[in-house]
Amino acid sequence: MLTPSSTGHQTNFLGIDLLLQLDLRDPLLRLAQVVPWSELDRVFAKTTAKARTGHPSPSA
Repeated sequence: MLTPSSTGHQTNFLGIDLLLQLDLRDPLLRLAQVVPWSELDRVFAKTTAKARTGHPSPSA
């Protein structure tokens, strides 16, 4: 059984972690850290397919 990750993101088992390679001062990376992704997922879940295919729902 896998234990939960303490990094908060999926780590790369093949090499150096991607977040260690990025410039944490980059404006887009800083913005991505403050965007409420869970809230956006909740709001837009109504317009995405239930099968999570990445396609819009036919009823949208």
